[in-house]
Amino acid sequence: MKAADVVLGARYSGGEIDFAEIFTWPEGKRRPVELEIGCGKGKFLVDAAARWPEHDFIAIEQVAALVRKASGKAARMGLSNVRLLRTNAKEALARQVLPASLRRVHVYFPDPWPKRRHAKHRFFAGPMPDAIARALEPGGELLLATDHDPYFREVVARLAAHRGFVRVLPDPFAEIPTGGFDAIFAGAGVPIFRAIWQRRR
Repeated sequence: MKAADVVLGARYSGGEIDFAEIFTWPEGKRRPVELEIGCGKGKFLVDAAARWPEHDFIAIEQVAALVRKASGKAARMGLSNVRLLRTNAKEALARQVLPASLRRVHVYFPDPWPKRRHAKHRFFAGPMPDAIARALEPGGELLLATDHDPYFREVVARLAAHRGFVRVLPDPFAEIPTGGFDAIFAGAGVPIFRAIWQRRR
């Protein structure tokens, strides 16, 4: 497998994403699909895809250099269940991902945009919880990790008020592979806040 085979082309930059097509499922077969928002260099992405080969993984990343690094890792490991798309994650979730098509959405260490005037840029701002709820299958999961306590509290409060989600307690994060930022923050003694929500059935 080549890195270029892992990266989805321009035809997927605006239209609906057909997972059966991009992962070449046999006719009539469906596999669980997990989406990572902002995969960075791809550590979580490739580790999760290797751990759960029966699942398919798609990552959305806007930085071209990071797309190259992550796709290169997936190709070297021969992971046929990984695809990357270079686009805006908010737009893709709202318009491209089909309803009830995702088993999990992973959001790890999103930019907290800590200044009040920048709050509109936060990933969970505006209608994004609605878009995530729409994309998740009933019983599907949203997983969040961040080092920014105020942002974590804000997301927890927003999703507590959303009728589409229920928080999973205690959360089963122990089984989830860690990403690159986990090691950086843990090594620096920075606390990491994690939570999992389930899409109401």
